[in-house]
Amino acid sequence: MKRFILLLSYYFLYIGVTSLNSHSINLNPQTKVYNLKSENILIFEDRENKYKFDSLSASLFKPSDTSTPNFGFTTSGVWVKLALTNETNIPQNLVLEFSEPQVDYFQVYFPESDGTLKIYKAGDFEKFSIREIRYHNFLFPFSIKENSSKEIYLHFEPGYIIIPLKIYSEVGMVESASKARTIQGGFYGLMIVMIVYNLFLFFTIRDFSYLYYCLYITSYLGIQSNMSGLSYEYLWSNNPWWGNHSAAFFECATLFFASLFLRSFLNLKVFLPNSDKFLVYYNYLILIVCLISLLIPI
Repeated sequence: MKRFILLLSYYFLYIGVTSLNSHSINLNPQTKVYNLKSENILIFEDRENKYKFDSLSASLFKPSDTSTPNFGFTTSGVWVKLALTNETNIPQNLVLEFSEPQVDYFQVYFPESDGTLKIYKAGDFEKFSIREIRYHNFLFPFSIKENSSKEIYLHFEPGYIIIPLKIYSEVGMVESASKARTIQGGFYGLMIVMIVYNLFLFFTIRDFSYLYYCLYITSYLGIQSNMSGLSYEYLWSNNPWWGNHSAAFFECATLFFASLFLRSFLNLKVFLPNSDKFLVYYNYLILIVCLISLLIPI
């Protein structure tokens, strides 16, 4: 009987260790990018918003169903736990990337081996100047000693919550940022060329269709830069209020100027007067929605 109990204890110990290792991210000095799998991301949805970092326990967390957990708009707080293991003899300096600029508030906790706790505050309601690394995505540098393990916790306040996470080595982060900047530069450069070209046509021909088209492209760029976080990095980095309201403003402006361009370019007032009248009322509706979006507190 004693032998049976001993074997049973070893079995459950083995299952526990295996389960722990299956969720852990094993680090390798040659790896530049760690694309986290669903089993690497442990989730706890705090529906009552009562848990603090000190009151968390391992039993609360469950593996995510997807590699990018998406809660949409929720009244729950969400905790995320990442476990990393460095079984090499080389200490590693890494960067945790959170690539959703529209999340309102969240904190990142790095418990250290000496008992201290490093906490980062982040989100689009925080000023850009408080970021550890000035980049359009949220970056959190950390290190892990040789032959050791580390845990990282993230806490998301109720609101819009989607959790795209990656871990980079220092070299991998530089390469990723360089590639992203090149692609973004090409896209925004092309759009700016289109704006300048159509402005030239407007001043030359005096056709307002070209002006409306320029304003439409500018508004569309406002949407894209807002979604990517670039506008928050370069344009209104210390104005969280406008950073949150500008998304709805540029969406309304894009629809408004697209409608003006359509009416002018197709000359709807002459060829389709009923459609032109419909778009006039449509533009009034957009202006009302735009005004409401600026007045509603977020």
